[in-house]
Amino acid sequence: MCPPKESGRSCGIILEDEQRHHSLLSSMVRRLQEKVEFVESPPTALPVPDGSASSLDADTALTLRGLMRDEHEAAHHLRHIAHQEPHLHGGLYSLLLETLARDSEKHAVILRYLLTRNEDHDS
Repeated sequence: MCPPKESGRSCGIILEDEQRHHSLLSSMVRRLQEKVEFVESPPTALPVPDGSASSLDADTALTLRGLMRDEHEAAHHLRHIAHQEPHLHGGLYSLLLETLARDSEKHAVILRYLLTRNEDHDS
């Protein structure tokens, strides 16, 4: 149960993340079950690379690199803002800005995977 109403939005963020995490984990489990039980994947299973990925064109690779850079810069800026007033609203804003920075870093990792996977395919 969430604490008083001023914390309601924060609890909502946690619950939304947990729902996405649960959905992703369930999808991953369904994909693994396919491998173990030799059954066809249900439509809700996580799509996985099949080794037939097409190469990225130069523009798409450049775009991915730009998006990665933007995500890293966003994380840096969010942390900078968080450190300006770390005690604002009892530290809540600093905490939320840090979590947003971590999300940006997560996005950069996913973009790096997409770029690397396609670069490896080209080799």
